[in-house]
Amino acid sequence: MEKAGDVVDPNKTTEDADPYVLALALHTREKGFDVVVVTNDIVDHLPIRISLATACARLNVDAATPEDFLAEAGIWPTRVDSELESPLA
Repeated sequence: MEKAGDVVDPNKTTEDADPYVLALALHTREKGFDVVVVTNDIVDHLPIRISLATACARLNVDAATPEDFLAEAGIWPTRVDSELESPLA
């Protein structure tokens, strides 16, 4: 929380999942596994909160958008094709 505590929106009345996602990513990495946090939360909303992607960067945890993750895994093509629709749309 010292490095990326501002990932939590102080104005929210419900609990944020982001700190738990970050803690799980760090714990999993400490156990020797490769970790990538997959998120669409890539835009900081300053001064209120940082994005999950920014928090990952501060903690040296890899992050990817769902589209980038699927493309890297070879599940979804990276090329632009008017006949294809995003599986995430």
